[in-house]
Amino acid sequence: MSRTLTRATSALAIALSLAISHAHATAVTASPTTEIQPFEVEGIAHYQAGKLTVNDVALQLDNTSKFEDWWLGKSTLNGRWVKVEGFHQDGRFQVSEIDGENRDNDVELTGLVQDNRLWGFQGMDNSLIPFNNQWVQLECQLSIDGHRISQCHLEE
Repeated sequence: MSRTLTRATSALAIALSLAISHAHATAVTASPTTEIQPFEVEGIAHYQAGKLTVNDVALQLDNTSKFEDWWLGKSTLNGRWVKVEGFHQDGRFQVSEIDGENRDNDVELTGLVQDNRLWGFQGMDNSLIPFNNQWVQLECQLSIDGHRISQCHLEE
Protein backbone atom coordinates (compact mmCIF):
# COMPACT_ATOMS: atom_id res chain seq x y z
CA MET A 1 0.00 0.00 0.00
CA SER A 2 1.42 3.41 -0.90
CA ARG A 3 2.39 5.87 1.82
CA THR A 4 -0.26 8.39 0.60
CA LEU A 5 -3.00 5.75 0.65
CA THR A 6 -1.94 4.62 4.14
CA ARG A 7 -2.11 8.20 5.44
CA ALA A 8 -5.53 8.74 3.82
CA THR A 9 -6.82 5.50 5.34
CA SER A 10 -5.51 6.49 8.77
CA ALA A 11 -7.06 9.97 8.49
CA LEU A 12 -10.40 8.46 7.47
CA ALA A 13 -10.34 6.04 10.41
CA ILE A 14 -9.58 8.89 12.83
CA ALA A 15 -12.35 11.07 11.36
CA LEU A 16 -14.86 8.23 11.64
CA SER A 17 -13.82 7.54 15.23
CA LEU A 18 -14.18 11.23 16.13
CA ALA A 19 -17.61 11.43 14.47
CA ILE A 20 -18.87 8.42 16.42
CA SER A 21 -17.38 9.78 19.66
CA HIS A 22 -19.07 13.15 19.04
CA ALA A 23 -22.39 11.41 18.41
CA HIS A 24 -22.08 9.50 21.66
CA ALA A 25 -20.97 12.59 23.58
CA THR A 26 -23.88 14.74 22.41
CA ALA A 27 -26.55 12.10 22.93
CA VAL A 28 -28.43 12.02 26.21
CA THR A 29 -27.28 8.76 27.79
CA ALA A 30 -29.22 8.70 31.06
CA SER A 31 -31.35 5.64 31.63
CA PRO A 32 -34.89 6.37 30.40
CA THR A 33 -36.44 4.08 33.00
CA THR A 34 -35.09 5.85 36.08
CA GLU A 35 -34.95 9.52 35.12
CA ILE A 36 -37.41 11.86 33.50
CA GLN A 37 -36.63 12.14 29.79
CA PRO A 38 -38.37 14.47 27.31
CA PHE A 39 -39.83 12.81 24.22
CA GLU A 40 -41.13 13.94 20.86
CA VAL A 41 -42.74 11.79 18.22
CA GLU A 42 -44.54 12.29 14.94
CA GLY A 43 -46.81 9.66 13.47
CA ILE A 44 -50.29 8.24 13.09
CA ALA A 45 -52.43 8.50 16.22
CA HIS A 46 -54.99 5.91 17.22
CA TYR A 47 -57.41 6.61 20.03
CA GLN A 48 -59.79 3.88 21.12
CA ALA A 49 -61.42 3.00 24.42
CA GLY A 50 -59.52 5.76 26.22
CA LYS A 51 -56.10 4.57 24.99
CA LEU A 52 -53.79 6.63 22.76
CA THR A 53 -51.05 5.13 20.61
CA VAL A 54 -48.73 6.75 18.09
CA ASN A 55 -46.87 4.37 15.81
CA ASP A 56 -48.19 1.55 18.03
CA VAL A 57 -46.51 2.98 21.16
CA ALA A 58 -48.87 3.55 24.11
CA LEU A 59 -49.01 7.12 25.45
CA GLN A 60 -50.74 8.45 28.56
CA LEU A 61 -53.27 11.29 28.26
CA ASP A 62 -54.62 13.08 31.32
CA ASN A 63 -56.31 16.36 32.17
CA THR A 64 -52.99 18.24 31.88
CA SER A 65 -52.40 17.10 28.28
CA LYS A 66 -52.97 20.03 25.91
CA PHE A 67 -54.42 19.88 22.41
CA GLU A 68 -52.67 22.76 20.64
CA ASP A 69 -55.12 23.05 17.73
CA TRP A 70 -58.74 24.13 18.30
CA TRP A 71 -60.05 21.37 16.03
CA LEU A 72 -57.99 18.59 17.61
CA GLY A 73 -59.35 16.50 20.48
CA LYS A 74 -59.82 12.91 21.56
CA SER A 75 -62.70 12.48 19.11
CA THR A 76 -60.60 13.69 16.13
CA LEU A 77 -57.28 11.92 16.88
CA ASN A 78 -57.88 8.54 15.27
CA GLY A 79 -55.89 8.10 12.06
CA ARG A 80 -54.47 11.64 12.13
CA TRP A 81 -50.79 12.54 11.70
CA VAL A 82 -49.72 14.28 14.92
CA LYS A 83 -46.69 15.56 16.78
CA VAL A 84 -46.70 14.62 20.47
CA GLU A 85 -44.40 15.96 23.16
CA GLY A 86 -44.10 14.93 26.76
CA PHE A 87 -41.88 13.06 29.18
CA HIS A 88 -40.94 9.46 29.86
CA GLN A 89 -40.43 8.04 33.33
CA ASP A 90 -40.70 4.56 34.79
CA GLY A 91 -41.77 3.04 31.47
CA ARG A 92 -44.64 5.51 30.86
CA PHE A 93 -44.93 8.19 28.18
CA GLN A 94 -46.92 11.09 29.66
CA VAL A 95 -48.28 13.47 27.00
CA SER A 96 -47.82 17.22 27.57
CA GLU A 97 -49.12 18.44 24.21
CA ILE A 98 -50.46 17.19 20.90
CA ASP A 99 -50.35 19.12 17.63
CA GLY A 100 -52.03 18.21 14.38
CA GLU A 101 -49.34 18.07 11.70
CA ASN A 102 -49.08 17.74 7.96
CA ARG A 103 -47.03 14.69 7.15
CA ASP A 104 -43.89 15.58 5.23
CA ASN A 105 -40.50 14.00 4.59
CA ASP A 106 -38.79 15.44 7.69
CA VAL A 107 -39.53 14.07 11.16
CA GLU A 108 -38.13 15.16 14.50
CA LEU A 109 -37.95 12.37 17.04
CA THR A 110 -36.70 12.29 20.63
CA GLY A 111 -36.54 8.91 22.29
CA LEU A 112 -34.67 5.66 22.78
CA VAL A 113 -33.02 4.02 19.78
CA GLN A 114 -33.09 0.22 19.98
CA ASP A 115 -32.36 -2.39 17.32
CA ASN A 116 -32.21 0.18 14.50
CA ARG A 117 -35.69 1.48 15.47
CA LEU A 118 -36.95 4.73 16.93
CA TRP A 119 -40.62 5.32 17.84
CA GLY A 120 -41.77 2.37 15.76
CA PHE A 121 -39.90 3.56 12.67
CA GLN A 122 -37.43 1.06 11.21
CA GLY A 123 -34.08 2.49 10.09
CA MET A 124 -33.52 2.09 6.34
CA ASP A 125 -29.82 2.85 6.51
CA ASN A 126 -27.12 2.73 9.17
CA SER A 127 -27.75 6.25 10.50
CA LEU A 128 -29.42 5.02 13.74
CA ILE A 129 -26.65 2.53 14.61
CA PRO A 130 -24.33 5.05 16.38
CA PHE A 131 -27.24 5.93 18.70
CA ASN A 132 -28.28 2.39 19.66
CA ASN A 133 -29.42 2.16 23.31
CA GLN A 134 -29.29 5.94 23.72
CA TRP A 135 -31.98 8.55 24.33
CA VAL A 136 -31.45 11.10 21.54
CA GLN A 137 -33.06 14.00 19.69
CA LEU A 138 -32.82 13.33 15.95
CA GLU A 139 -33.98 14.71 12.63
CA CYS A 140 -34.70 12.00 10.05
CA GLN A 141 -36.10 11.55 6.56
CA LEU A 142 -39.40 9.65 6.39
CA SER A 143 -39.95 7.03 3.69
CA ILE A 144 -42.84 7.33 1.24
CA ASP A 145 -44.68 4.48 3.00
CA GLY A 146 -44.36 6.33 6.35
CA HIS A 147 -42.94 3.34 8.22
CA ARG A 148 -39.18 3.76 7.81
CA ILE A 149 -36.63 6.50 8.45
CA SER A 150 -33.18 7.29 7.10
CA GLN A 151 -30.46 9.97 7.15
CA CYS A 152 -30.96 10.49 10.88
CA HIS A 153 -28.67 12.99 12.59
CA LEU A 154 -28.60 14.86 15.86
CA GLU A 155 -30.98 17.79 15.87
CA GLU A 156 -29.17 21.12 16.02
